[in-house]
Amino acid sequence: MKTSSLRKAIIMEINLISAQDLMSSTSRPSSKPMQTYVVAYIDPMEKAVSRVDRTGNRTPTWNDKFVFSVDEELSVGDLILAWFWRSIG
Repeated sequence: MKTSSLRKAIIMEINLISAQDLMSSTSRPSSKPMQTYVVAYIDPMEKAVSRVDRTGNRTPTWNDKFVFSVDEELSVGDLILAWFWRSIG
């Protein structure tokens, strides 16, 4: 009898709620309003992107959910969450 060597997939759900006191890339508070979003991925070819928070400025709220199907051998350190912003005004 042959046995399968298929790896078990695990569903990982990430609830992205909000952030506080984000700084601009210059590490100084920006006087201009900021619009922010988050990119999350384990595999760089399959990225999830949050909605853009247009009103939160340095304290954005997204309330988004990311769902990934991952190999059981991956570690939590393989997850990348990066936030991005652009100044408006």
